[in-house]
Amino acid sequence: MKKINLPAVIILLVAFHFNTFAQFDIGVKANGGASRMNIDNSFNDATTKNYIQPSYQGGFYFNLHLPHKFSLGAELLFTQIKEKEFVEFPALDTSGHATSNKDNFVLASTLYYLGIPVYVGYNFNRLNINLGLQYNYSLASNTVSNEQYYNNGNIITYEHKYNHSM
Repeated sequence: MKKINLPAVIILLVAFHFNTFAQFDIGVKANGGASRMNIDNSFNDATTKNYIQPSYQGGFYFNLHLPHKFSLGAELLFTQIKEKEFVEFPALDTSGHATSNKDNFVLASTLYYLGIPVYVGYNFNRLNINLGLQYNYSLASNTVSNEQYYNNGNIITYEHKYNHSM
């Protein structure tokens, strides 16, 4: 007589159950939005203004519809978030005292990351409630800084670019 592997039989029955009674959706997802990040710049007497910037997200999703209005879902998403900040502070003379001139810089950053949300959902007629976790992996970030300083009455302008690949 052959020995039956009970866990394997249960897994096959559950898999058969999902294939016969469950339905699934596969698709492409894209959305846009607005983002604003606040970065702590610890400058004395600095005036900071943060701008709202566009953000984008796109990828693929998979939803498995289970019995009793439940569902299981996973997504693979590419996300881009932008930030722009203007900082202005008093220019200092050679002895370190504030002058009537203003130094300033504009900082613009872009973050790129890959997100993998996994969730379980429940369908209330036409309303879906999802609860789950999301893992984010940072792909890269770019920062551009345009700076303007006063030095002995002369205006000095710099542009710095920083690229960080993960």
